[in-house]
Amino acid sequence: MKLLIKLVIGFSIILIISISLIVIILVNFDPNNYKDTIAAKVNEQTGRSLSISGDINLTFYPWLGINVEGISLSNAANFGDTPFLETKTIKARAKLLPLLRKELEMDTLVLHGAKVNLARDAKGVNNWDDLLNSKNKKQNTNQNLPFAALILGGIDIKDANIRWRDMQQGVEYNITNTNIHTGELKLGEPIDIAASSKIVASKPAVSSSIQFKGTVSYEDNGDILVLKPMLLEAVVSGKEIPGGETSLKLSSEVKMNFDEDTAEINSLDLTAFDTQIKGQTKVSSLLSGAPEFTAKISINGKDLPRLFKIAEIEPLASELAKLPNKTFNVSTSLYADLENKDLNIDELVLNVFGNKINSEIYARHLTTDTPAVRGKLNASGPDLPSLIKIALQFSGQNKKEINSLTKQLASTPKLFNVETVFDVDLKAGIADIPSLSIKALGMSSSAKLKARKINSSTPILNGELEASGPDLPLIIQIVQGIQKTDSEFLKISKNLGKVKSKSFNIKTSFDADLSSGKIDLPSLSFDTLGISISGNLKGKNIQKNNGSMKGSISITSKNPKPLLIALGQTDIAEVLKSININTDISGNTSSIELKPLSLSAVFSGKNIPNSPVELKIRADSEINLEKEILNLDSLQVSGLGLDVKGKVKASKFKTNPTYTGQIAVAPFNLKEFLQTLNKEAPNISDKNALKHVAVKSDFAGEKNKLSLKKMNAELDETKLQGDINIKSFTPLVVEFGMGIDKLNIDRYLPKQEKSKKQKSPKQSKPITPETAAVATVANVSTKALQTLNIKGDLAIGELVFSNAKLSDIALSINAADGLIELNPVSAKLYRGTYSGNIVLNAKDKIPNLTMQSKLAAVQTEPLLKDVMGTADLLGEANINLSLSSVGTDINKLKSSLSGNGDIIFKDGILKGVDIANTLRQIEMMYESKRFGDIETTGDTQFKSLTATLNIKNGIVDNNDLLLSAAGFKVNGKGMLINLNDETWKYNMNVVVDNSTATKGEEKYNIGGYDILIKCRGKVINKLCMPDIGSMIEAIFKETTKEKLLDKLGIKIPGLTPKEEAPKEEAPKEEAPKEEKQTTPKDTLNELKDAVIEDLFEKLF
Repeated sequence: MKLLIKLVIGFSIILIISISLIVIILVNFDPNNYKDTIAAKVNEQTGRSLSISGDINLTFYPWLGINVEGISLSNAANFGDTPFLETKTIKARAKLLPLLRKELEMDTLVLHGAKVNLARDAKGVNNWDDLLNSKNKKQNTNQNLPFAALILGGIDIKDANIRWRDMQQGVEYNITNTNIHTGELKLGEPIDIAASSKIVASKPAVSSSIQFKGTVSYEDNGDILVLKPMLLEAVVSGKEIPGGETSLKLSSEVKMNFDEDTAEINSLDLTAFDTQIKGQTKVSSLLSGAPEFTAKISINGKDLPRLFKIAEIEPLASELAKLPNKTFNVSTSLYADLENKDLNIDELVLNVFGNKINSEIYARHLTTDTPAVRGKLNASGPDLPSLIKIALQFSGQNKKEINSLTKQLASTPKLFNVETVFDVDLKAGIADIPSLSIKALGMSSSAKLKARKINSSTPILNGELEASGPDLPLIIQIVQGIQKTDSEFLKISKNLGKVKSKSFNIKTSFDADLSSGKIDLPSLSFDTLGISISGNLKGKNIQKNNGSMKGSISITSKNPKPLLIALGQTDIAEVLKSININTDISGNTSSIELKPLSLSAVFSGKNIPNSPVELKIRADSEINLEKEILNLDSLQVSGLGLDVKGKVKASKFKTNPTYTGQIAVAPFNLKEFLQTLNKEAPNISDKNALKHVAVKSDFAGEKNKLSLKKMNAELDETKLQGDINIKSFTPLVVEFGMGIDKLNIDRYLPKQEKSKKQKSPKQSKPITPETAAVATVANVSTKALQTLNIKGDLAIGELVFSNAKLSDIALSINAADGLIELNPVSAKLYRGTYSGNIVLNAKDKIPNLTMQSKLAAVQTEPLLKDVMGTADLLGEANINLSLSSVGTDINKLKSSLSGNGDIIFKDGILKGVDIANTLRQIEMMYESKRFGDIETTGDTQFKSLTATLNIKNGIVDNNDLLLSAAGFKVNGKGMLINLNDETWKYNMNVVVDNSTATKGEEKYNIGGYDILIKCRGKVINKLCMPDIGSMIEAIFKETTKEKLLDKLGIKIPGLTPKEEAPKEEAPKEEAPKEEKQTTPKDTLNELKDAVIEDLFEKLF
């Protein structure tokens, strides 16, 4: 017993000591020392920064609690520096001893001064996504609370603010001054809740002050939550609200059953903006992600446009405000199953703007590929144009189009009525429309349809359609406007609206069972826009080889002009007077025959020879649907001067179409043909060209390919043959091999008009492969050059180009991936040859052009006669050029042109001036002291002319020009041309050899001097002037030059005679001076023209 007492005393002492130690530790424990540890742990778990600026206070007995001041949690990356969460005070505590009994007895939860910043960026990323567990697991919502009893002293939230920014939608909401207070929370006992807040929204631009009161109770151990009653009142203000503000009231009862996962909203009553919403709803499987809804709702409002105005739905709201009746009401009873995608609307009644819609809809699997929908619809009202205008506004159509349609609708009947019953099930392949009736916009239509197996290739269809109306283009425009169809289609429909006869009438009935091969189309008639279509078709067992069908179709128009004008074919509209297409149909689904298929069109006009004339097209066609084969035989086109024959065979036209065939177009006059179609013929140089055109070829192709083989074509006197293979249309890839016997390109160039100062058209510059390459770079975009893919060879026997005559032309082109090569290019011309290669590299943004050209042993006399009309220079020319340039326009190409070249001219003759004889006459006049006329006519022969060219950045320099002739030579150097401004700065020195000359019995020493010639200014002005002073100095001696100048009547500064003649002798000199003044001056002018202009202009 003593031992037991000692043990008890010992354990008691140990327990007392242990409790004392725990108390001492807790009393001395300071959680503020662990702020950094807490922040680090939060950063480790979330990647965000946590800061606690205030104190952390803990209590242990009798309340286990915490009080934290000044918490701040940073925002997510890319959402700015504003904290995600800030709080002034958080306080929570629970009694310690009840926790040991599994009873949770908490004091009031306190949250003061909370600020929450929620945001979504333009990509739809939320700033709280990173805080969510990426491995969310479905929680058991049926789990009971772990406490035997729950008591919460209440909730105290003061001055809370929530900011929501949605950058994706461009809206912002601020919830400020939020205060929430509840009474003590005990299971099974009601809890009073009071809340208030202020909300400001950017879109729509409204603000509201909200007051909320309600009573919440928990039942069945917290599994059922009931909010009853619930009352919310608000004052909403905004510039779009009439009077600046309005009140909003909401009352309801809410019940949530967490055990059954359901929610109910009963006695819903919302009044706001002169609109009242009443109803009730029940939601099942609330937390499953695919709930079910059952609801009954009624909505009554006095002013629907006002609601749109508040919601900033413009310009629709302003347009609707113009309507006389703005009231609306909706009542419906519906059921929705989001898991199975089902929707049942047992009743829908909509009255809006005086229009009434009654409907029942039962839909299953709505968002799948095989939905099923059945129901009925009855819609009627006094103003359909207004409803169409609303629909256009909702579709986002622009104001101009809406106003245009509204103007057209103003003259149409406003009353409308639509009735229909329907049952469509795509999974079962069923579509039944027992009745459809539409009366609107002056149109009346009725139809019925019964279809089976609609999702198969052998459907069963039975039905009727009858419709008529005054304006088919208007209906097309309305549909296109609501669907926002491409503007080109909308433009066509508008043009169709200009057709005088816009009414339409269609009537047909059909009964077809493609599975049994039955088809019965007793009649089809469709009349509109000046076109009439009629036909019929009947068949049995058409899916079998022994089946048959028989029918016909006819398309006629006695006045297609209005329709053609609407389609933009104004030229043809003026001359096409009627068109008629007819064919008989026979066969079965294996083989359908269209025999004969005929088209006839009548053209008439004052410019059409033998007007009126008829164009006829006839063919026999056979279609095998099973094998996917189409044969078009005996194709014949006659009339308008045409005689065309051909045939086509197509295979796999449903899947991957291929085709082959032949075509032969007999010679016809293309100019007259275009004239018949009221098309203007090209304005080309030769008015007699384009009068003989013919083509014959085999062809084959696929969906994106076409090849022409054994092609023979004729263009006037030109014959062409070869193959063209278009390996792809998109992108374009072409290969070819062509041969041409002879071609005069000049005949087909645009005709050049005569200028006022010219008696004949301006002479065009010769076109060479080099200039063509430069023009391509300057006028074709780099992107187009990069997509060019062409490879081929071209051979031409005889070619006239810029009136130059070439023969045996051979050209190879290879263009791919931005690299275009013309190599080789060769030709024969004027007893010489041309060869070259051209490379255009357009792989980069700025194209690079390189050219190598060689002209060998070309006789200049016949070349110049053909190209320029006259030949002043005879001889053999040899030219080599190596050039490169970069740029995207002609100026950049010129400014970057660089390279080198050389010119060698042999055994030349300069016609029209004998330079050596002219200079000889001048010197002999000096020696003999007898002055007279100078003969400058004749020819100048020279042995050779050589020069090398150095080209850099568009500047052509030459420093070694040498012309060698009997009795003189010419040296030249300087800038031949600056392509950037087309100027030159070039000096030439004429060196006259020492020699003797005899006149009669007298012998003279002549020569031994130089003449400097300077070329300046614009090259086109040909300003090459000799240095007259130095020329006279060189030719004539100082002692006698004054007499010659006086004799010639020339006054030159610096060359004034040393001794003046006596004044009294002046009269004696005047008469001869006047008599001899003209001829010597003219002689020197002729000398200048002959020596300077004829020599250098003709040579260069």
